[in-house]
Amino acid sequence: MKSFAIDPQSNTFSRQNGRMRYTRDELEHLCQVIRHEISLFYGEWFMDSSKGIPYFPTSDSKSEHRIILETALRTKVSGIKGVKRIIYFRSALDRSTRLFTVDFAIMSEYGEFESSWTNNRGVK
Repeated sequence: MKSFAIDPQSNTFSRQNGRMRYTRDELEHLCQVIRHEISLFYGEWFMDSSKGIPYFPTSDSKSEHRIILETALRTKVSGIKGVKRIIYFRSALDRSTRLFTVDFAIMSEYGEFESSWTNNRGVK
């Protein structure tokens, strides 16, 4: 499937020779879909508030919040069409900058790939 390529660092459309670039293949497209799904929490997308990660913390424990969030993220990624299995899925929180990072490797119908996602809501 073709879609506009999105730069994983800046989350802006990727350009090549002054023109918007499409994803090269199914593998790049799937990786982009996974990064997008990780970045979207339940109710945040204005076009369809039923989309996103269903993250509902049940206590005030910060460590429990992270476990619940990581479980919700893994479940969402596992359910994406084309994903066969998660090879690894690691998250990290930098408390000083409030940046949450997810590194992952996926085995898909199209091959294996590694990628990462970092929230853009950290302290500026």
